[in-house]
Amino acid sequence: MRRFVKRAAKRAVILASLLWSSCSGSPTGPSAPATTFLTFNSMPGDYIGQGESHRYALADGVWYALASPLNGPPNQVYIEVTNFTQGWWWSMDFAAPKGQPLKVGTYDAARRYPFQPDTQPGLDFFGSDRGCTTLTGSFQIRELVIGPGNTVDRLHATFEQHCEGASPALTGEVAIVADPWR
Repeated sequence: MRRFVKRAAKRAVILASLLWSSCSGSPTGPSAPATTFLTFNSMPGDYIGQGESHRYALADGVWYALASPLNGPPNQVYIEVTNFTQGWWWSMDFAAPKGQPLKVGTYDAARRYPFQPDTQPGLDFFGSDRGCTTLTGSFQIRELVIGPGNTVDRLHATFEQHCEGASPALTGEVAIVADPWR
């Protein structure tokens, strides 16, 4: 009986890995995040983060994530985490250039979403009553799995943005794991 259970478990792992690799993005290996989180570091002089650093876990707020199709595969992902009791909220957008699907890769020369030129990716990290009018930056999608109804089942991204052409940066990392709020 034990041998049967071990073989069945091994087959399940192999099947899961085959199914996983056929998704729109695959884990980046052993470093793929195991939990949902948002972390960001703001340099002194950065308007959005006010020079502070924060890390939020799934239990710290209400999470929301959705991929938006633009006449085809999802082109943009929107993520939000809120805790109005504690008085904070953060939102972010990651978008591929117009007409291209958002996928695993590096997106340089990003401009503020949704006002970026058609040929450039879009990025926007904002919240707690602060946002950029213009921004420059980049982001890397390390993992992306879109589920039924354009839910974001898995996402791992890093980003850097500069508001209003200023030098101070806001850098961050976000991971969505298994869309647990469904």
